[in-house]
Amino acid sequence: MKRFLIVLSAVIMILGTVGMANAVLIGGSSWSYDFDSTAFVDSVIDSSGGWYWSGGTEAGLLNGNVNDGGIALYDGDYMSFAFIDNSVYNGAGADLAIFEAGFPAEDFIVSVSFLTNNTGWTSPIQYSTVYTGGSASGYNLNVVALDLSDFGIGSNMAISAVRIDGITHPTLGGTDLVAIGGMNISPVPEPATLILLGSGLAGLAFFRKKMKK
Repeated sequence: MKRFLIVLSAVIMILGTVGMANAVLIGGSSWSYDFDSTAFVDSVIDSSGGWYWSGGTEAGLLNGNVNDGGIALYDGDYMSFAFIDNSVYNGAGADLAIFEAGFPAEDFIVSVSFLTNNTGWTSPIQYSTVYTGGSASGYNLNVVALDLSDFGIGSNMAISAVRIDGITHPTLGGTDLVAIGGMNISPVPEPATLILLGSGLAGLAFFRKKMKK
């Protein structure tokens, strides 16, 4: 019985560590959200055009820090991103938040995909951002908090990629993208965690079988 409890405790501990991470608060007085630190896009799949401003870099678009610059995307420019250590699923409320900087709040076009190979994109939808009450590199921080149902994604189904197409503002230039984060995320365990979890479950099954004899 003692060994059974030890194995059970180990499995619970492993399960408890999957997906545990720090929180990242983004937004301001009008809108804000506490993101898991793993909630942000992890890699750039493809891109065309655009230019980085205020010291922005590709890595800066992936870290959830809205204050280290961004990329301006004009008509015809786009970037597509993949979620690697998690996926974003259609849960309760908004599922995905996309941030841009500027005044007034600007628009952009969004597509999503179940795949990470730059294929399988849904029909694009144009969104208008709203001011969060916060700032990004000295500019207004704006957000779209969208529901994956907009794209025909079923309840509890998850996407692994998002594409942003820029829209040129008549006087302010292009869409100034600064961050993309999942609000409903499903963490993907690392291989080592899966091995430990599998070993723990196997041990649990062994001891349960032994106890029945």
